[in-house]
Amino acid sequence: MDGLQVLKRLREWSEVPVLILSVRDQEAVKVSALEAGADDYVTKPFGTAELLARLHAILRRKASTDEPEIVIGPLTLDLLHHTALLDGQLVKLTPTEFALLKLLARHAGKIVTQKQIVREVWPGSNTDASLALRVHVNHLRSKLGGAVSVKNEPGIGYRLEAGLQPGL
Repeated sequence: MDGLQVLKRLREWSEVPVLILSVRDQEAVKVSALEAGADDYVTKPFGTAELLARLHAILRRKASTDEPEIVIGPLTLDLLHHTALLDGQLVKLTPTEFALLKLLARHAGKIVTQKQIVREVWPGSNTDASLALRVHVNHLRSKLGGAVSVKNEPGIGYRLEAGLQPGL
């Protein structure tokens, strides 16, 4: 199994940080690895200082995403207990809805691609999950009301935004 296959298999069940060290310096190879879930890609030969700096950067990013709680406007996600509160009221979410909302909340205000969502919410899925994604997004929209909005970016993905008025 080559490194890209190992990475894809690893991403089916883990979010452990991955730094790829390789002699392969073709742009397409680097892009494939990063799209498959690598956190960084370093081409050999490399300096020790550069390698350490890249490892520290990955660990800083990982530490900043390990918050026990995410707050976006009136929405609070308790990541330790897998609960969501909207204006202090519990929102009942399925495990898939919670995983989707958590991913969007971690990237609030930014577009999360459909490919990234499918890879992280349905790891290892060999089927086209685009219909399931639309269904779960619609369920989230109805459960969140207008206080927090899941915006569609046609052909790209979704963006979570807080404080929008319905229809804007």
